[in-house]
Amino acid sequence: MSAIKELSSQKYWCLLNEGKTFSLLSSPVKVLKIFHNKVCDLQNNNETIQDGLSFLESYLEEKKCGPFRDGEGLWVVHSFYEAGYRWNKLENPFPDSPIAIILEFEKKSSFDPGALTSSKVSIDWTLPNKDEYHKAFAKGLEHLKRGDCYQYNLTYPFHGKVREASLEGLIGALWAKPEQRGEFASFTMIENDFYLSNSPECLFEWDSNGVLESRPIKGTIHLDGLEESEAWKLLQHSEKNESELFMITDLLRNDMNRIDRAVVEVIEKKALLKVPGLIHSYSHLRVQLSQDISLLTVMRSLFPGGSITGAPKIRVMEVLRDLEGDPRGLYCGSTISRRGDKLVGSINIRTAVGNLSEGLMTYHAGGGITFESDGDAEYQEMVDKFLSVSNLLTSSEKRTYQ
Repeated sequence: MSAIKELSSQKYWCLLNEGKTFSLLSSPVKVLKIFHNKVCDLQNNNETIQDGLSFLESYLEEKKCGPFRDGEGLWVVHSFYEAGYRWNKLENPFPDSPIAIILEFEKKSSFDPGALTSSKVSIDWTLPNKDEYHKAFAKGLEHLKRGDCYQYNLTYPFHGKVREASLEGLIGALWAKPEQRGEFASFTMIENDFYLSNSPECLFEWDSNGVLESRPIKGTIHLDGLEESEAWKLLQHSEKNESELFMITDLLRNDMNRIDRAVVEVIEKKALLKVPGLIHSYSHLRVQLSQDISLLTVMRSLFPGGSITGAPKIRVMEVLRDLEGDPRGLYCGSTISRRGDKLVGSINIRTAVGNLSEGLMTYHAGGGITFESDGDAEYQEMVDKFLSVSNLLTSSEKRTYQ
């Protein structure tokens, strides 16, 4: 039986990008979906009424850096954006939406997406309403003018109806070619629901010696026929993109300092990151943490990532709560797992959720807004980020938009 057919026969599994190939985690021992006021055991089809965030916190408190023993690390935590409300002392406007998924497995094996065909799938996409986007954009600018915030990251969902899809089609279209794989790519299957991320962005990498690094992305330009060097020169000289990046770098430095009151070092202030169809700028920060720090302390300090909220973080989260009418969910959350001798947490941009049996998919995208922003340009940047993944999934003849 082929690897993909074997996966199709299983209810719960997870693929994690580990560089040259993917790790496949299978044979689950725990599959928990956590909500504001309950914890659902999906394997055993039961739920307990309790404080979901407290349950998640207890789980994260047990995870620490330091030397790892053989057999450790067969777990994945998908922390949804909405978990960040209470960690930042805010009311969750979506109390019925999940805040996390916890998975533990017995088996780990290698999975090479390069062995799959890169055939495309057929999806009809509904793009965000442009008038609604401009209204939210204008309301956000009023907050900037009042001094409520200095930058806000406005996001919207793109809804897709999948006409032709299979696991091999989805995974192969994205990842059969190594250059298309996001550094923190993952694919989780839970019964018929899938959680897909092709994220290139790092919330943290935390090694067994206590060194924690973060690489926030801010600044985007669409290649659109430009040579990479020319596009990078344009991005480097964009005052708007530079101000976004430096603002978020300062925010991350403060967030990392909160973990352990240690000195945060900025390794790179503006570096180049290339992804399909786009280039980004990012910064690179590092801090040495004490050995007794828990994953919970790290998440309380860093989550959600500043690059997908804005500055100052807590006030911006309040602003976005009023501007965006839908939960972000896995998008802008973090997928946390073990990679070699490190604990890693992504920032889930380039992320979609869907249901194979119903043929539905939702993909979010967005961008940072400052005083220098133009509404039409920001809407187009959001669409460009959407296209950077949807173009991998679907060829032009198999893609329609509304």
